[in-house]
Amino acid sequence: MISRVGTARLHRLLHRWRRPLAAVLIGLAVLLALGILRPSPPPTVPVVVSARDLPPGITLTTEDVRVVDVPAAIAPSGFARPDDVVGRLLALGIGAGELITASRFATGVGSGALDVGEVAVPVRLGDRSLAEFLQPGDVIDLVAAPNRQGELVAPSVRVITVPRQTSEGFLGGSAARADSLVLVAVPRRMATQVAASALAGPLAAVIRATGA
Repeated sequence: MISRVGTARLHRLLHRWRRPLAAVLIGLAVLLALGILRPSPPPTVPVVVSARDLPPGITLTTEDVRVVDVPAAIAPSGFARPDDVVGRLLALGIGAGELITASRFATGVGSGALDVGEVAVPVRLGDRSLAEFLQPGDVIDLVAAPNRQGELVAPSVRVITVPRQTSEGFLGGSAARADSLVLVAVPRRMATQVAASALAGPLAAVIRATGA
């Protein structure tokens, strides 16, 4: 049995340290409550985004992309590794930090779409309906608009791709239609001339027969 002296001493100690002990107990209770109430961080997944503004017509390198983590619940459909996109030809421009998706790339072509000595140049056609007829591999002549005297800008250039835009259709369906932007392969020596003409305004295109 605890003697009366021991009991009295214990009471005195508890009385002396009651406030510090109460503060410690309250702190432990708060920490316990925070651990229970604080939700665990949501799971994340890696996605590939552009490291800088990327123009159409370039082949992606490791310096053009980076990987960021986003919550899995809201992660859009994209690529998880830089290796999934490096070496692919970009059909549409991408702003810095934007998600890189499959729709940004030239369809049906890979890094071998360009022959030795060729570069890819985006040009915008004055007639959107003409782009509907173009397919990768078609050979066309690029001609300046009539107000520029119908000047031949580049003969016999090869269509790499015609980007398709998806729009909502009747009853919620979706339909892909060609943009007037066309990516063409031109000899490197002509690239500056073609790019400058494309910046000056839309171009016309004459479809050549295969082998012509």
